[in-house]
Amino acid sequence: MLVLLAGTDIFDTVEAVNSQMANPKAMNSRQAGHEIKRFLATGEVGFLACAMSPWHAMGVDAWVHSLRASGDRRRGVVILLPHVRDGLVIDEDSFPLCQADGAVDFLSLDTLFVRGGVRRWLEVGGAAMRLLRLWLSRPGSRATGLPVLSVGTTRDTAAGVFMLAQIGCSSLLNKYRIRLVVLDEGLASYRPHASRSAEARLERTSSGRIARAGWLDAILYSRWHRLHGSIASSYEIQERFAFRPEADTGTLRVNPEVAADYRMAALAGSEEDSPEHGGRPCALVVTAPHSEVGAINSAADMAVLATVVDRLISAGFHVRIKPHPREAQDKYASLEAGRCGFCEIAPRQQAVERTFAYMHGRGIVVGMNSTSLLTASLLYGLKAYSYGEALFGRDGTSDSFIEVLKSLRAMAGEAILDFEKEFGPLS
Repeated sequence: MLVLLAGTDIFDTVEAVNSQMANPKAMNSRQAGHEIKRFLATGEVGFLACAMSPWHAMGVDAWVHSLRASGDRRRGVVILLPHVRDGLVIDEDSFPLCQADGAVDFLSLDTLFVRGGVRRWLEVGGAAMRLLRLWLSRPGSRATGLPVLSVGTTRDTAAGVFMLAQIGCSSLLNKYRIRLVVLDEGLASYRPHASRSAEARLERTSSGRIARAGWLDAILYSRWHRLHGSIASSYEIQERFAFRPEADTGTLRVNPEVAADYRMAALAGSEEDSPEHGGRPCALVVTAPHSEVGAINSAADMAVLATVVDRLISAGFHVRIKPHPREAQDKYASLEAGRCGFCEIAPRQQAVERTFAYMHGRGIVVGMNSTSLLTASLLYGLKAYSYGEALFGRDGTSDSFIEVLKSLRAMAGEAILDFEKEFGPLS
């Protein structure tokens, strides 16, 4: 969705890196567009959905559960999107409710466009034209009697708009009234877009830019957001966020209807290992790829985390470290070694939200500024602690990291506790 102008001397093609999760059925977005048209031609499809992370996958599962509960039994198509830096980090097993449904098809994207050559130029040009046609054919006063095609999307509707552009303005699409369903994006769903700009720049590597020149990329990227925002605003938009901010304080509280669907989705997977080990309660440490994107210093990150692990073990916990899906599985192997079996690394494919559900209110969750802390506390009643402030003032800690953590603290209120107040200073 960031690649519409690629293919000239000053532009780069945006391609996802090699997928961490090999998928022989993966395709590019042009092929996915053809497949979606084929499904739409049956007249049985009622929804499309896009997902990039395990949290998105759970949001899709929760949404599909709500559709079925409302009596909508039409077929659906779920598109697994690659992260521009890390490739595919989810697969079909990330959607147990959709898999069990029997009326959901999956499409996995390994790249957004084919690599190199004339075909790349043709695909990029075609995508640009389809996006322009989609903008020109905005529905306006289209009759409301048409059947609804719901598009579950993330990233401020960008993913959904991009996939609609891949379908194009065919007669198939014109037979539907489009509803964009914005799924919970974690903290990004509750923070102003402007305050996320620095974080977004860190996420996008040079290979993930529209143009090589940073200033030109910034201009084109902002124009892209305006364009997809204009397209999206012409459709009916429905938000499905797990939390709601209080009007007077901005503190997040559970959104009861949506939260119930999320809890159902979390319990749909297979039960994880017991949260207790040899009589010790579990301290689940959720990590994030902050050092990979340059938000914090890698050495400082590991040093603070090592102290956190030792404090938890001393306090009587068995520590389970859950690497983020975008981190290397062996990144924290040194923390597991030499700690007498009191520290382990959770499997990469283990969805942390499912672990929360099966902890049954026992044990604690520890992290920095992860949305998982808010989820553990508000959705699953677990004590959640942040140690992110221990990285403040250290070399390599970015302003965006500090801003995100402060935003989390403000939105979480008393839902997330201070690790250092409970377990002692980490510096």
